Amino acid sequence: MTGWSPDSWRKKVALQQPSYACGEKLDEVKRNLSSWPGLVSVPEIQSLKQHFSLAAQGQAFLLQGGDCAERFRDCTPEVIASKLQILKQMALIIGWGLEKPVIKVGRIAGQYGKPRSQAFELCAQQEIPVYRGDAVNDFHPSFGARTHDPARLGLAYQFSSMTLNFMRTLSKQGFSDLLNSKTIPLAPSVPHAVVSAYQKTMEDIKGALGFMESMGVDAAAISSLEFFTSHEGLLLDYEEALTRRSNGSWYDLSAHMLWIGERTRSLDGAHMEFFRGVANPIGIKIGPDFSGSEVVKMLDQLNPDHEAGKVVFITRFGADRAEGIHALAREVKASGHQVVWSSDPMHGNSEMSTSGKKTRSVSKILSELQTTVLALNDHRLPLGGVHFELTSDDVTECIGGLARLGHQDLDLRYETWCDPRLNQAQALEMAFSLVDVLGGKSHLESTFPKLTIKSSQTSAPTDVLS
Repeated sequence: MTGWSPDSWRKKVALQQPSYACGEKLDEVKRNLSSWPGLVSVPEIQSLKQHFSLAAQGQAFLLQGGDCAERFRDCTPEVIASKLQILKQMALIIGWGLEKPVIKVGRIAGQYGKPRSQAFELCAQQEIPVYRGDAVNDFHPSFGARTHDPARLGLAYQFSSMTLNFMRTLSKQGFSDLLNSKTIPLAPSVPHAVVSAYQKTMEDIKGALGFMESMGVDAAAISSLEFFTSHEGLLLDYEEALTRRSNGSWYDLSAHMLWIGERTRSLDGAHMEFFRGVANPIGIKIGPDFSGSEVVKMLDQLNPDHEAGKVVFITRFGADRAEGIHALAREVKASGHQVVWSSDPMHGNSEMSTSGKKTRSVSKILSELQTTVLALNDHRLPLGGVHFELTSDDVTECIGGLARLGHQDLDLRYETWCDPRLNQAQALEMAFSLVDVLGGKSHLESTFPKLTIKSSQTSAPTDVLS
């Protein structure tokens, strides 16, 4: 990579970085991080890239989701297990409904940094730094707690390592906890229609696995769980310290996949400079204010060799502006670049409730998904994935859905420290509705009509549980 090194980003303007008072302390933390083992392995990263090459062709589907911002205090067996549970449940619904392998990528084991629109906020008549995620400062609203502390980068590594270790333990049981459990692990608040659809889907899958076993196929191997991690590659000191060279290429071993956010994807910025040099799959958040020609220039920088599975476009236009995906799809297709088209229908649909809380509407989320599918369909491009902020907890942070949550319900369990998340009922409803919109088989009747997909891809593999 001409002119690139893990620290060449320092020659560029780095946005959204912490302001540390003590450079010596930061240097010490970085030396420690550089000497510690990588959190993920090179073969795992290469495996994910191969999966993404299939998703770009419409032969697999990316499910990426998790908390808006992870918290150190949530590094417990119960919380980690619940995060994996909701993604496993959604993966089964989507995989069975679309008859495609589902690539499960969590916003987990590293999503400890958050970009913010303002550097300071007013609290108790005192101006204090905003909360930027546990890897930077503390959520407690005081000047001391909000001071940017480089020691937290080391803590982020440690909590990520513990999370990954427990995830790998859980992955050994695959989907057996969902398929073989007599009690369906759904919250009492999940609407009956969703419960019924979920139970029918599980019965269908168990029946198919039973048939395969009767034919001598090892169904246990098919239902094994492969799980990948991701986070926004925001804190460049951290990412640089965890970058290692292997077989002539550089890999960021902080996660399998990193993404560049809406606020840091300047063509001449430090984040683009750093991520053009690492071999990981890279996501790019793309909103409606970025032109197709600029996006093609980004692709030329990040993926000059047109490597399959390298880039994931995570579109976040908002339901009212999602038609703009047409122009983006047209220019990207004409450029010859092949990317995974993934829809993030959450971030473009935030709104303020009557009580002053940030929320999102399930109907707008679904509307953006449908518009995105139609736009890509017109250009014979497959929707290759979705990106959600969600939790398996019974929170009340987003409105709408079959549970009919309204503005008046937000105060019941509004627990997020940053952005509102779908709860378990809304997430499962979203999985069924996504399958319905894409013309798959779903036991939950959606309010959106099924679409006729113009496919230019070869037939998809049917290993829906891999």
